Amino acid sequence: MAIYTGYNNLDVDTILNSDRLVTNYVECLLSRKPCSPEGKELKRK
Repeated sequence: MAIYTGYNNLDVDTILNSDRLVTNYVECLLSRKPCSPEGKELKRK
């Protein structure tokens, strides 16, 4: 079984506990706002 480790540097708990970060990631993924470097990586996968 392969384990994907591409998101090791993404702190999901911090993101989900911040309304601002959740909004920014959603807006990024929906191509409504520019993405952070981490958002670009997430969107690319």
